[in-house]
Amino acid sequence: MHICAPDGTMLLANEEYLRFAKITNPERLYKKHNILDNPNLERWGIKDFVLRAFRGEAVHVYDVKVPYQEIVDRLGDIKEPVLESLFHNITAMPVRDSAGQLMFVVFIFVKSRSYHDREEIVQGKEYIEKNWKQEFDMDKLADLVHMSRYHYIRLFKRHTGMTPYNYYQEIKLRKLKEMLCNTNLTIAQVFNECGVDYNGNLAKKLKSMLGMTPAQYRAMMTQK
Repeated sequence: MHICAPDGTMLLANEEYLRFAKITNPERLYKKHNILDNPNLERWGIKDFVLRAFRGEAVHVYDVKVPYQEIVDRLGDIKEPVLESLFHNITAMPVRDSAGQLMFVVFIFVKSRSYHDREEIVQGKEYIEKNWKQEFDMDKLADLVHMSRYHYIRLFKRHTGMTPYNYYQEIKLRKLKEMLCNTNLTIAQVFNECGVDYNGNLAKKLKSMLGMTPAQYRAMMTQK
């Protein structure tokens, strides 16, 4: 978490944020570092979120890839390579005085997922999780990490215990389970949204894993 003034300057950060950014001397940042002056907000995909926050809106973004190395290089006192890939859910909360004037903006960061692995494995996981709705393309994935199909499949399985295609299927199954809880969609629409044939092998695998039909699973999960 960190707290900023209405003009964007950082006023305070909690211990967890200081550890995360490898900041040992926070006083050099307080009232000096300005969030709004960061030229990379648009590239990181959070410019609109930040601008809305400083306009006094309560806003949220989900599963944003954290430019961890850049944050450490820009703010940290300890300059060292970052070996973790992070994604955060971020909430910005306005704090107003009794007259309704904006006093502070509080940013709260909650880790949604992270990877500690070889760069090629992290790249592969991120690609699959971003493109899980699309048809699986092993050639495109191998090109992304600059390895042959054969070597990347072996490397991925050695690090994760499954092939890239199995990992893709696991993501599909997880998304199917999540979306089945959305009663605004029919069962057929859920499968269509996830790019899965209701009568195909992956649908059969889901039914086997659940031990019941998708309709029965939905009823069980939504009757609570």
